[in-house]
Amino acid sequence: MRQLMALPFLPAAHIRETFAALRDRANTPQLDSLVTYMDRQWLQHVLFNPENWSIFRRSVRTNNDVEGK
Repeated sequence: MRQLMALPFLPAAHIRETFAALRDRANTPQLDSLVTYMDRQWLQHVLFNPENWSIFRRSVRTNNDVEGK
């Protein structure tokens, strides 16, 4: 599960192949359900694709001005 949550830190070009490798390792019904949801909502969705949510090499990761410089 931690590795799934770390996907946004990868370059967008590597997210799909890494997700596929993690999906193949889902070995419980709960993980399988989570992987199915992530695939449908975050990888296959027209608006929310990895190019939009990858934060690789982004300096600012918040929209809260109090947290940033």
